[in-house]
Amino acid sequence: MSKSDDLKVSELVHPYLESFRDWARVNIEQVLLCEHCVGCNGYAGRLDLFARLKGVGAAVLDFKTQRVKNGKPTFYTEWARQLAAYAACVRNGDAQPALFSVVIDSGHPSEVTVKQWEQPERHLTMF
Repeated sequence: MSKSDDLKVSELVHPYLESFRDWARVNIEQVLLCEHCVGCNGYAGRLDLFARLKGVGAAVLDFKTQRVKNGKPTFYTEWARQLAAYAACVRNGDAQPALFSVVIDSGHPSEVTVKQWEQPERHLTMF
């Protein structure tokens, strides 16, 4: 792939990144861990983001891409279980981090859709 091909890919991806950047500028106060391997209690995986969110505090976030239909993404409860396991690995005795799934529409650039999962402890017991 030539450098001009790299530039073309970047230009195609740029609008998708902008929607996330807009959301992040407003909501992320501090990044604690990003793309970090975690493991504990038999769980292991690559954590997308552990951050402090404005008005929320500590939060574990996982980014998903999907073709959003009719402006409504699909959220799967398995995602909350995965987030709960990651949260158990990073909390170090601190308060339970909030759990968030962030969906980026892979079909066309648009605002990201964010879901905060309620009752994070319950999702870990379902894992």
